[in-house]
Amino acid sequence: MSAIIPMGMLVAVMLAGFGAAKLNLFSEKAEADFSVMVTTIACPALILSTVNSAGILGTKQEALTFLLIAFLLFVLYIPLAHVFTKFLKLPDKSLGVAKFILMINNTGFMGLPIILAMYGEGAMFYAALVNIPTNVFSFSYGAWVMAKHGDSETKNIPLRKILLSPGLLTSLLVVILFIFDIKFPILVADIFSMVGAMTTPLAMFVIGMTMAKLDLRSTFLSREVYVLAFIKMLLFPVLVYVIFGSFIENPIILSVLIVAAGMPGPAVSTSFAILYDADVGLAARYVFVSTLLSVVTIPLVVNLLGLA
Repeated sequence: MSAIIPMGMLVAVMLAGFGAAKLNLFSEKAEADFSVMVTTIACPALILSTVNSAGILGTKQEALTFLLIAFLLFVLYIPLAHVFTKFLKLPDKSLGVAKFILMINNTGFMGLPIILAMYGEGAMFYAALVNIPTNVFSFSYGAWVMAKHGDSETKNIPLRKILLSPGLLTSLLVVILFIFDIKFPILVADIFSMVGAMTTPLAMFVIGMTMAKLDLRSTFLSREVYVLAFIKMLLFPVLVYVIFGSFIENPIILSVLIVAAGMPGPAVSTSFAILYDADVGLAARYVFVSTLLSVVTIPLVVNLLGLA
């Protein structure tokens, strides 16, 4: 049940975007404008809103160790994403999207409430920590690989532009503030939370608008979507368990790592695809289908690996 409610909310917002697009309520530039808002305003604010989420489970050393492991996971995700996408034989414009969605987790909207429901408030802090490296890699390597496989203009995007993006800068700032135990004043934190709260609904709304342009029948019959979902939502969590299960003694910390690894597609992948003229259709199809599949795959992983 813990996965059904967040999944239903995501689908509802996507349907609202789908309906708005079908009714032509917005201009043709709306998708691009909303995507810019997600990646440059809402998402950076959401990242900053996590600064005051001080841990209530475990020691500061355990939290820092967990954060290091969460960063190291991308040493696993990045090469595996490159290897697996080679076998899919996707067109170049789809490669960046496929690599992005294999590397990046939806640990924000989906991960936090599911982990809270399964393991309690203390575990949710560690789920929030997973967002730090996720955001760092989303706005750095993730943006670069999406741009590399985009159109002719974004292939040559300056590295400086990626390194100075609001998302990456705020992600790095959060790491520094966390290490030195620096908190925002309550009013400032509340403002970041309010603005950041737009991220998921706005991103899912954009996905719904994109879905309105696609053939829904082909969406559910898309072979590459199911292959990517199997790799990301079933294979990757098992690999994390095999690699880290033998030396992480805290069962809650291990469970958070594995459940986070099995989350469905990140909503921001569609916004990135729009910004860098990558395969927007693949991004939208994967987020939509993987979100529906997560109601089955997450309980399956949890029970298969004895994490309940």
